[in-house]
Amino acid sequence: GTTQPTLVHLGASDTYILSGKLSYTKGPMKGSIGPGVWAYTPAGAKMEGTTAEEDTEYLATFYGPVAFMDADGKSVRELLTGFDVKAAASRSGISLLPNTLAEAIGERPLGYQGPGAPLAMTQERNEAVMSKAAGIAQITELSNAHFV
Repeated sequence: GTTQPTLVHLGASDTYILSGKLSYTKGPMKGSIGPGVWAYTPAGAKMEGTTAEEDTEYLATFYGPVAFMDADGKSVRELLTGFDVKAAASRSGISLLPNTLAEAIGERPLGYQGPGAPLAMTQERNEAVMSKAAGIAQITELSNAHFV
């Protein structure tokens, strides 16, 4: 599988697995999650060894930048911000959801013109989306106040 570089969430994030399997190999989230599992990552969380064990499709919402760390695990190598995502989408001809009323009522941008492919989750049975996490510790106490 593919392992993501070590990163730190500078804002919280939500992740929802559509298909495939993600494994967290270190830390309090150690275990694997599959289709239908929603995960919350608090701001300041350091993620090491997150691995896609197979082709994995997931939706992620980041409520702040993500800092990718150098090999020493202490220095920031690169930041990924909303501006970076917007620029990458624009270069690829992909329009994003509008952020303002002006964008919502303005002229609609040309849609994506590249090759299309169905998501792998459309090839699976619907029950797979309702699966449970395996080997993930149950959290019984929140370390900071937030809505989940």
